[in-house]
Amino acid sequence: MIRDPSLPTSATVVLVSGDSERTFLHLPGANGRVRREELDEELLYRGRCLHVAGTLVLEMLDGEPLAAILAEARRRGLVTSLDTVFDASGRWARLEPSLPRLDLAVPSLDEARAISGEQEPARVAACHRRRGRADRRDGAARGAGAEGRGGCVRARVRGPGSLMRPLVGLDVGTTAVKAVAVSESGEVVARAERGYPLSTPQPGWCEQDPDDWWTAAQAVLADLGVEPAAIGLSGQMHGLVALDKHDRVLRPAILWNDQRTGEQCTEIEERVGSKRLVALTGNRALPGFTAPKLLWVREHEPEVYARIAHVLLPKDYVRLRLTGERATDVADASGTLLLDVGARRWSEEVVEALGLDLGWLPPVLESPEVSGTTRDGVSVAAGAGDQAAGAIGVGVDRPGTLSVVLGTSGVVFAALPAFARDPQGRVHAFCHAVPEGWHAMGVMLSAAGSLAWLRQLLAAPEAERCPAGAEGALFAPYLSGERTPHADPDARGAFTGLSLRHGRGALVRAVLEGVAYGLRDSLELLRELDIVPEVGRISGGGVRSALWTRIVASTLGLPLERTAVEEGAAFGAALLGGVAAGAFADVHEAVSACVHVRETVEPVSDWVGVYRDRYERFRMLYPALQPLGRSVERRTVDQHT
Repeated sequence: MIRDPSLPTSATVVLVSGDSERTFLHLPGANGRVRREELDEELLYRGRCLHVAGTLVLEMLDGEPLAAILAEARRRGLVTSLDTVFDASGRWARLEPSLPRLDLAVPSLDEARAISGEQEPARVAACHRRRGRADRRDGAARGAGAEGRGGCVRARVRGPGSLMRPLVGLDVGTTAVKAVAVSESGEVVARAERGYPLSTPQPGWCEQDPDDWWTAAQAVLADLGVEPAAIGLSGQMHGLVALDKHDRVLRPAILWNDQRTGEQCTEIEERVGSKRLVALTGNRALPGFTAPKLLWVREHEPEVYARIAHVLLPKDYVRLRLTGERATDVADASGTLLLDVGARRWSEEVVEALGLDLGWLPPVLESPEVSGTTRDGVSVAAGAGDQAAGAIGVGVDRPGTLSVVLGTSGVVFAALPAFARDPQGRVHAFCHAVPEGWHAMGVMLSAAGSLAWLRQLLAAPEAERCPAGAEGALFAPYLSGERTPHADPDARGAFTGLSLRHGRGALVRAVLEGVAYGLRDSLELLRELDIVPEVGRISGGGVRSALWTRIVASTLGLPLERTAVEEGAAFGAALLGGVAAGAFADVHEAVSACVHVRETVEPVSDWVGVYRDRYERFRMLYPALQPLGRSVERRTVDQHT
């Protein structure tokens, strides 16, 4: 046992190994032998060993103190999950919360145990030295289980197209910036999140300060504690960030869920023509999109409008602050209503018809393209809007697999073999984050949001015991209006078919099923575009409910797969960053290397027929409720004016 020992300043190989109970230090000894010392338990922190279930191999340079060796290890990309225990002088220090964290690539548990006592330490150390030299010669990356990650790291550092440092994805969301650091095999090695407020100055309005996004982005990059090989960006779509000629923010950003622009949407469809608008942009004019917001500012804030020199989307403002470059990507730009989606460029026809300035709009890039670099020279990929990036994150990069999202809103997303649009604009047609790729998606505004609303009113574990069909109760999930398939901001939710026998469990089950029927609406519209999915990839907070996942699978009639990583858009953004950095040849290769399925949920055979019949009744709800929803909305507006 040793307490706070000094490590030698000159050594050939130093190993740190351990398991859940013991931690060892392997030091060079006399006559070429290895001296193994067990670290004192005082060096443990929060009940965890210095390094659990792994071995670190550092090749040390003669005459250099340990601090310099660690700096070199970080520079070479060897540093990736180990609490730092070295002080500036190169001595061991007790683990304290104030010390920084480092992450180190390590071999397998079996090899760690061998080094810890099941093999002669000298032979193992010599094996590592030989393995390191062989790896440097052949440059082959070997699996951790077969060869040990010490050699594997060297090969990856030196091999062509290899990556020394993790990829970072930033997702500028509605409530927080989320960041992940990802290895090129798809393992998440670090996570961080910073939140910010949402402003609602009037009913139906939603705004944020763009500088809050930038402050949060800086914080999460620091919290990750890694030196990224590249950064990919994702974020909430449709938001309007208006800048002056000095790139200063002119007003709070108007967000995707802001509902103030109904009159401007009507104006856009009158100016362009609704059929022509769908033909060019793939979409109808909806309040959440960017173009109606510009028209609203022109009408209601002319002094702000007169000063506009640049228009950006939320994640693109973070890009501006990160790289100094104004740019966007085709996937996110598809949600502005100003992009010719089929041609993947700004639509001069739409911009001119709306009386806007084409010079305000930034260059449009494909999602994996490099859009700029940070001050440290780190490449930043163009990125994508949150839905396209999230689809990449669950492996929906080509036709055949759906992305099904059970978040606050619900999304059914399918990659398209070519640009295709619904003539009535009932589903969105956007550019995908895959170059020369497109996607169609249906969006319902209240999915998990519907369940969260009900849970605030009552707690109902009885939902699991309620039979499929909720004993005849139906729920219309239109608590925030609806986008697909009805495009009606005045649509409102309702329970129908209630009787005295219905308890809390039936109400909760009706909400779960109502959301599933809403997702089925989107799937049916995608089928009209000749999309024939074989399987879905499900994500979002709702997947934590096994019951809800089975209900959705049974309602859609599709097996639903859960992926190993559920970081969504941030994970997909990191993969786009990997393509930009050259770690992957293209998006398809990134998905193949990093996206792994961990579970498949099959439809419940006894429920499929029940939900098929109940869905037909669900489709009757909206036409019956539509007049009531509009009259209620008009009375509510009158009371606020």
